[in-house]
Amino acid sequence: MATEQSGRGRIEVFMDFLGAELPLAGTASGADATAALCNMHPLVIRGEGIEDADSGIVPVADALSGVVRFTSPNGAAGDAIVLGTETCIGVAKMAPIVIECRCEMAALSDREIFIGLCGNFDDNQDEVLTGSTGTLTLTETDLCGFFFDSGLTESVKWYMPYNGGTTTGETDASDVVSSVTPVAAEFDILRLEVDNNGTARWYINGTLEQTKAGAISTSVVMSAQIAVVYTATSVATLDVDYFYISANRDWTV
Repeated sequence: MATEQSGRGRIEVFMDFLGAELPLAGTASGADATAALCNMHPLVIRGEGIEDADSGIVPVADALSGVVRFTSPNGAAGDAIVLGTETCIGVAKMAPIVIECRCEMAALSDREIFIGLCGNFDDNQDEVLTGSTGTLTLTETDLCGFFFDSGLTESVKWYMPYNGGTTTGETDASDVVSSVTPVAAEFDILRLEVDNNGTARWYINGTLEQTKAGAISTSVVMSAQIAVVYTATSVATLDVDYFYISANRDWTV
């Protein structure tokens, strides 16, 4: 097989959310989450509890530039609505990898948000990791991205967790906390860059917040995703203006 080609060598997905949706009232099609799977071309919506009629991704009326609101299920703690790619991104062969998202929260309470790469994307996907006081529990073996959890009481900020690379994932939240405190109803731009050696860089609103060598596995195949998670108190929401994913194509297979 040829190891390089001309043409479409760079994979790019740019979701600008101008009208596609998974309606809140249109998902109650069965007791199992797999009965409610929905494509939002070219990505897919999965997650534990998305069959609930109060969970979905819907356009925000009159929001300039096109914005959708993710609404989590309202069932058990950890239930999530997740928009992402299939596990199809290999760091060693497809880097540099870029994930960028412009998003805002209506409130900073009762929610978990994850935006980044994860080595798992099941039909019944639930939380990738959790936070409590000053501790992160890295539920998934392989993850790298941005995290917000209202259970982290050290400070209400964006966090930058990682796990699965040659550098051990931090569980002390203070070691991966950014300088940025989200403001309710104000957008932040979150950008993750990953090199083919597993080094990752986290940018928020154009400022480099963290660089970590060996942050992510170079052999595990990843999914790029946005996850909004229920915390057993009230439904969680996240408004997203755009979601951008780019990576090199692997010509070796």
